[in-house]
Amino acid sequence: VIVGLAAGGGFGSPPTLRYFNAKGAAEIIRYLFAISGTDYEDYRYPVQMEGVFGQPGFKAVKKEFDADQASGKMPFGKVPIFETEGITIAQSKAIERYVAKKVGLFGENELEGLRIDMICEQIRDIRDMWSRAKGNKMRPDMENEDIVKTVNLFFDEQLPKQMEMLEKLIDSSGFFVGDKVSLAD
Repeated sequence: VIVGLAAGGGFGSPPTLRYFNAKGAAEIIRYLFAISGTDYEDYRYPVQMEGVFGQPGFKAVKKEFDADQASGKMPFGKVPIFETEGITIAQSKAIERYVAKKVGLFGENELEGLRIDMICEQIRDIRDMWSRAKGNKMRPDMENEDIVKTVNLFFDEQLPKQMEMLEKLIDSSGFFVGDKVSLAD
């Protein structure tokens, strides 16, 4: 499916973004295309759920994804991947920065781009704090009581401090950088 409002963004032909039919790691990239009105192919791998999530026997069947993964189409064996001008790029943050630059949402100069990058990395740090707080498959040793404590600490102390620091960086224009929306916003 080609989505977007108009050709543009410095792409000769519409690039392809491949991800699952979910928000996740590709959603910011989709926002960049939507905000800029740039055409792109939004390819979403179909996923069929079998069984009950979290229960024995549950599995996600993703035949097209598995076939592309087995073929080597994905540089690191995962999505999102971005295809443009005959090359395939992986890693969501690299794709975000590239697309933001191509569609004019990465500042007017290198210093603005540096500031945008700084803010994006701080937001990534906040997301990492959240991941550690709520626990994940990498931390199966955490008991529910521990998770409740770390989640409360995140919302009561860590997140407000982080948001206060970010809010101080918003320009008088209401944006993080310059007088228009950017990847940082």
